[in-house]
Amino acid sequence: MKMDLKGLCTRLAQAKEEETVSTKGVDEYLLNKVLRPLMRNETVLLKDVDFSQFDSDDVHRLTSYYESLEMQGRKLMQVVGAVANIEPASCKARRFC
Repeated sequence: MKMDLKGLCTRLAQAKEEETVSTKGVDEYLLNKVLRPLMRNETVLLKDVDFSQFDSDDVHRLTSYYESLEMQGRKLMQVVGAVANIEPASCKARRFC
């Protein structure tokens, strides 16, 4: 398989940066004070969590959100693996003066 890396880089540079997994319905407190710090390998102590800020339904929605993020990460790693497995090929003509 051959891939136009210059074209790929151009398309990636033109792509609009946005969240691929919607945070709609996810509790902001859990997202910003629990999940995101944990994803950055920061310590979140139970004594610092304000349990009055959310309920059990919010935890279930956060779990679903995290699982969706994980699925997107797996798909991205598949693309990375596919690109990494492409054999390099040299140009047939000189590209410099």
